[in-house]
Amino acid sequence: ANLFRQVGMNMVLLPDMSNTEEAPPGANQSLMDQAPLYISEGLTFPYVKGLEFIKFIKSREGWAAINKMYADLPASTEQILHPEKYLPETRDYPTEVKLADITKLLPPDKWQLLLQNIMGELNVDILLREFMPTLKTELISAGWDGDEFAVWENKDTKQIVLVWFTTWDTTKDAREFFNAYNKLVARKYQTPTVLKKESAYRLWQSVSPTGINSVPTPVRGDAPHEASGETKPEQADLVLLERHDQDVLIIEGMTKELLEPLTQA
Repeated sequence: ANLFRQVGMNMVLLPDMSNTEEAPPGANQSLMDQAPLYISEGLTFPYVKGLEFIKFIKSREGWAAINKMYADLPASTEQILHPEKYLPETRDYPTEVKLADITKLLPPDKWQLLLQNIMGELNVDILLREFMPTLKTELISAGWDGDEFAVWENKDTKQIVLVWFTTWDTTKDAREFFNAYNKLVARKYQTPTVLKKESAYRLWQSVSPTGINSVPTPVRGDAPHEASGETKPEQADLVLLERHDQDVLIIEGMTKELLEPLTQA
């Protein structure tokens, strides 16, 4: 609120900023343009979508409702993006997703867990836009209902494995995400070889330079990494995309030996 007052603007009277390409008042636009989408969106989200969320709640119940929120915080970025899903009468809590314990398949002496977290609707939308900027990704990500992912690294080979389980509001939403991610894989890995293709199942073989896998940075036509004039050997990684009703499972970077046990787990 102080920031907007400093530039002569009233927070309450501020127009809807949902579809604007402009940075929030006081932001350094040149730095925003240079930053990766994940960084720039993460920085502006509280000031743009957060502001709209506050405006929505205040317009209904005044500042008293805003004060009450500190004891009843939004449970997801979905509730920020869609304030009606935060209201008590239409509250939409995300479905809790818990990945299976796969430490027997990826033992700690050989594998290190790098990250385990939730993507949420916001980051799903950012991910889709990163690879398909012309697609109306917000219509797809709006069907998000819950997820959890884990990223593992092989201590010896530096192989990266991503396991990501998502659930969606409806089967239609899950199907739309499945179809969108199917297109994303082709762009992320540059025409990977399709090993198996069914209506709700995809299996690819993607060849990427050793140590450069599906997470976190996509390969965008760069030449293989070179060290001391020598090209590192390449390794083949499998990418799985599978849908069951409202659930979509994604596993990237696994070997043939890990395919069946990881999928079953």
